[in-house]
Amino acid sequence: MKRSRAVLALDVLILITLIAAVAVLALVVIGGVESASTLSIGTPTTSSSGGVTSIVAPIQIGDRGYFSISNVVVDVAVKDAAGAQLLTGTLGPFTVNPGQTKDVTASLVLDTAGLSSAALQSLATAPQNLTVTATLGASVPPFVGVSGSVSASLKWGAPVSGLTVGQPSFSQYNSTTIEASVPVTFANDNAYFTVSGDGAVSVLDSAGQKVGSGIVSLDVPPNTQYSQNVQLLITLPASQVQSLLTQDQTLSYTAVLSIPAGGSTFTLDEPISYNWGAPLSGLTVGAPVVSAKNSTAFQVSVPVSFADHSSTISVSTDLAATLRNATSGAIVGSGTLAVSASPGGSFSGDAVVYVQIPTSELSSLFFNDATLQYSASFTGESSGVAFSVVEPISVAWGAPVSGLSVGTMTAALYNGTYSAVSTPVSFTDASSFLGLSGTVSGTITDSSGAVVGTVSPLSVSVSPGQSFSGSLAGYIENSAAGEGSYVLHLTFESQYGAVTTEVTVAA
Repeated sequence: MKRSRAVLALDVLILITLIAAVAVLALVVIGGVESASTLSIGTPTTSSSGGVTSIVAPIQIGDRGYFSISNVVVDVAVKDAAGAQLLTGTLGPFTVNPGQTKDVTASLVLDTAGLSSAALQSLATAPQNLTVTATLGASVPPFVGVSGSVSASLKWGAPVSGLTVGQPSFSQYNSTTIEASVPVTFANDNAYFTVSGDGAVSVLDSAGQKVGSGIVSLDVPPNTQYSQNVQLLITLPASQVQSLLTQDQTLSYTAVLSIPAGGSTFTLDEPISYNWGAPLSGLTVGAPVVSAKNSTAFQVSVPVSFADHSSTISVSTDLAATLRNATSGAIVGSGTLAVSASPGGSFSGDAVVYVQIPTSELSSLFFNDATLQYSASFTGESSGVAFSVVEPISVAWGAPVSGLSVGTMTAALYNGTYSAVSTPVSFTDASSFLGLSGTVSGTITDSSGAVVGTVSPLSVSVSPGQSFSGSLAGYIENSAAGEGSYVLHLTFESQYGAVTTEVTVAA
């Protein structure tokens, strides 16, 4: 991965610059004032506020010469290889009399807020020589005052050398969370101090929103390597959960390593991506297969299939199927299907739904082929996350009485009031699953709509896909005889209920 321009820095920068400053103070005092024949440096203390770190170092100087040293002032500055000033400090003013030992304090200031990101990046990651300069002013009675400057070079080893964030490895923690293991390596090339402390790792989505986090703990002694995997948990946004259950996707994020140092926070940004495998990948609802159930319902078998492309999530749930009328939204049937699949496996099965025969539309559907439109919803739960898939379902409806046809009516005198009539009738049961058993009867009307006769009950019994033919028989008033045509009002009584239709018959 390509390293960003941001910097990963550590608190040890403060202590390392302190070493440089104290080393030069010792050089100045010993080398610039020869009568100061003894020198010891105590343990420094630090305090930080608002990005400014103050460092206090106790120093003890002994004068074993014949003359006193008075008004000693030492100003210290530390610069990096590019000339950026890292630290300033002052020692004095103080006076040391002959034969005495003097305790003085060196005050040093490190203002990280004033340092550029380029300077911090260089200090954290690149070896270089720091330049420490001290300016000395003092009086040595009875001689004249003395002054001068001293510079020294301090070899700097980068505390975070060769920082690399490797390619993460991922696993699906559950249906809403990804677990990432991010390798982080670097070398502590500094000879003085251990790199230590806790840093935070944040994961941002493409919109810059924080969706995950982790902790990186550092304890890296001088001249050693650091190589660890940082563990992260990345939460999937609720708006994506449904699609992630059923669709394989590539998820892109930015990992941001943040570590506080000297009152400031330094970061390293790294892009990471993950190929998400959906536990219900390619969830497919196939074409339904329709079959008979009973006089009030028919059976719809809906094939369901998917592949578990997840690396860790197993699927085990009861898939609830609900069928609704696509127009009205009314529930017309329901059923369940137990589904299960292991990572890398697949599933296929049939959800069986029992659908109510649409009696409200039977007057039309009994005699006319149609395509019934439904909305099928399948709901379940995977790893604690509820999901729902809605698919349109079409059922081809073949009319139980399709192509109803009647022939020419013939009449024969029955008595002084009525004539016996008969007419051939035929139809086909076009349904693929509904048989028909019952009777057909009715009345006969003339051109004015007056009832002039009856049709006697005729037994009918036909299987799905089969045809029926027979003869309707009945009686008509003699006074109505001689008209060219009549209307038969036929009532079919079947296991599905009573349905009426009208046909015109020639005479």
